[in-house]
Amino acid sequence: MRKVSALAQCILALVLAIWGVKLLLPDRNVWGNPQFETLMMQCQIPSTEAIIRLYQGNAGATVAYWYSVTFDNGKFPGEKQIFHAYAYPSIKSIDCHTDGITVFTDEQDFNLTIEQIKNQLIKQPIGFYRGEPQQKSIQPLRILTLSSGVLLESISVWILSRSFKQFRASRHPGHPRNSRTS
Repeated sequence: MRKVSALAQCILALVLAIWGVKLLLPDRNVWGNPQFETLMMQCQIPSTEAIIRLYQGNAGATVAYWYSVTFDNGKFPGEKQIFHAYAYPSIKSIDCHTDGITVFTDEQDFNLTIEQIKNQLIKQPIGFYRGEPQQKSIQPLRILTLSSGVLLESISVWILSRSFKQFRASRHPGHPRNSRTS
């Protein structure tokens, strides 16, 4: 019976570890929540595998719309945000051309080269918050997600160590180390 319990605990620890790792992996966005974003349009940069996507985010009546432009070169780490605007300027569309992309907003157009995207914007996206330039920062929701991931990893290690002890105790029931005294 202890072996079955130890196996169940190992499976639980594995599930929690996988869930924790998923929470710890980087998200595609620096700003905004991908779960509340809708794909508006996409285009491919000619002669490359790179795809540019424009999303509109909407988390309900208490927040403004946001816009997110992402770059996906078809390789790991995958899709990454390169441009973000909360409230305004509103991003109207994107256009891919041989040299890079153009982001069309209701206030001005932004021409971004492929080199600029790959060398700078994947690490530090252009961001606006109500029209003001925004510096890279970590969102409170991301801090909560990272904390949850670390907690799940810790719990899975603890469960795994308990299950190994339980499994060893079931293999050697008469061993002095496995007898408990009160």
